[in-house]
Amino acid sequence: DSSTSGPYTLTVVAGDAADTDTDTDSDTDTDTDTDTDTDSDDDHGDTIATATVLTGPTSFTATLDAYDADVFQVSPTAAFTVTTLSNLDTFGTLFDAAGNAVLTDDETGINDNFSLQWAQPGTYFVEVRAYDGATTGSYDLWFYQDDPVVPDPAGSTLVVNEVLADPGSADGDANCDGTVSSTQDELVELVNPGTAPVDLSGATISDGFGVRHVFPAGTVVAPGEAIVVFGGGSAACVAGNTVFQVASTGGLGLNNTGDDVVVEAADGSILADVSYGAEGGSDVSLTRAVDGDGTSALVQHPTVGVGPHSAGRRSDGSTFGQP
Repeated sequence: DSSTSGPYTLTVVAGDAADTDTDTDSDTDTDTDTDTDTDSDDDHGDTIATATVLTGPTSFTATLDAYDADVFQVSPTAAFTVTTLSNLDTFGTLFDAAGNAVLTDDETGINDNFSLQWAQPGTYFVEVRAYDGATTGSYDLWFYQDDPVVPDPAGSTLVVNEVLADPGSADGDANCDGTVSSTQDELVELVNPGTAPVDLSGATISDGFGVRHVFPAGTVVAPGEAIVVFGGGSAACVAGNTVFQVASTGGLGLNNTGDDVVVEAADGSILADVSYGAEGGSDVSLTRAVDGDGTSALVQHPTVGVGPHSAGRRSDGSTFGQP
């Protein structure tokens, strides 16, 4: 159960479980057909005992041979995620320190990639396999910890609900103008879950670089409604109870590897803010685990919603409305 703390192991594997006999067809013998040999093609350990230790959040490319498994040891200090990004259909398993499987996943991630999310810190092992054991290929492994959730400032009901820093090349047309752009389809979505309207006249959106957007006079977010600011384009999306704007400076400039998004009122007071890390560079948006809840974590959109992003809508595709 996900509340149990302690060391864990995550394994990624391909296809059927490997054999353990010692004949010429075995997966663990030392001939050229083995899964656990030590030739130069096997880039990571195949068991908990030989797991590759990952220190801190990281991402890298690894390779799976036929009937191979790569095992990694992680020791997060907070809630964490391990996911793959590739054209290889991967299967992931998370083990605790005692070698007990506590979580498996096939395709929660993007396309055929897995995404394992665990709330408790400790030591774990991750096993990566190809879904079809005979398949070979490379994959990118991402391990990152969730940023601590910082509640929005007291007195403000505005929430940074969704951020898209890295629009996907195939399905990244977040602004609905018919063209995918790595800059124009970036977005920041704000939601007002309160019972009073929020006047954003003269307010700004900034990142770690500086001011990216100034809201024009008369911009008001009604209770239960949303406003989305795109990096550029024509902002052709249609969604009830949502206002769409384009960055007044010509772009949002959100960093794929991590950034801060801060909304300040015209008087300089902070209305809402959020930070994200390398998880933002995965061709999908980051959205609140619970729409409109400023205390819930930012998670990759496919883990809680439909599709890679949902500009101006809840993560399940429904429109915003009265709280």
